[in-house]
Amino acid sequence: AIARRMAKPRARDGKNNSRMISFIGGWMMFSLAGSPKTLRGRSAPITIADEIDGMDNAGSVEKDEGDPVQLLMQRAASFSAAGQSLHIESSTPTVRGHSRIETAFQAGDQRRLFVPCPHCGVEQVMRWENVTWVGRQDSIEADQAHDEHRPETAAYVCEGCGGLWSDG
Repeated sequence: AIARRMAKPRARDGKNNSRMISFIGGWMMFSLAGSPKTLRGRSAPITIADEIDGMDNAGSVEKDEGDPVQLLMQRAASFSAAGQSLHIESSTPTVRGHSRIETAFQAGDQRRLFVPCPHCGVEQVMRWENVTWVGRQDSIEADQAHDEHRPETAAYVCEGCGGLWSDG
């Protein structure tokens, strides 16, 4: 069903190749942070920047073209003025005080995602300290822990009922 809505692959004109996918009603373009030509090449109402803390601060994009996240945001500037844009940034945080995602979070409204426990329904913000596995020294299985870490036993401990959530 999706294939019928997609344009046919045509590498010559830049549609439906590894960089751009066209479909009825829109298109998606993919770019690496180190590719300023692509980052500044086309305006878009929706932009998504993933793993922004992993973007090289000393890379050629930074020196020659500017910050890759800022370049991407400029692509939506004309849509922003009309209130028709959405910019999403996501990342695993790196060093506190030097993290792009931390800075973006502090500049925003600082909302958090509350996830309901599948056992008791208590809504909570997921926290690393609630992740446990056999072999983690501070885990609830500490008495069973040994030198070997067993990631296949990883689970999340509910703050409300203490139930374990599996990855599934």
